[in-house]
Amino acid sequence: MKKIPTKKGGNRKLAEQVYNKLMGEIEPDLLLENIPKIDEKYADETDKQKKARLKRYKKAYAKYDEKFKEFMSSVHAKSRINKKKALQEEEIKSKQEEQDALLSLEQAFE
Repeated sequence: MKKIPTKKGGNRKLAEQVYNKLMGEIEPDLLLENIPKIDEKYADETDKQKKARLKRYKKAYAKYDEKFKEFMSSVHAKSRINKKKALQEEEIKSKQEEQDALLSLEQAFE
């Protein structure tokens, strides 16, 4: 099983949710809660069946990697948009404060 990268465990639950969401659409056997039960579930399979299943899992992880990259690209794009919007709002606020200060100064000299 691939390790889920986390920052000091603080985002572990979120990482697990993202993993399960993406993997659930690809291969339900590989959901985090299902992985510990795989050996029991497939105890009676033949070597040929196991080989085919492991090949399927390999493809599932490759597809997961693609989906995760797409997901992260989307998150980064939304983050950039939100950052740009926040900076624009801060710029508008700052300009308004400057205008108010200049108006106050003008009134003080009149």
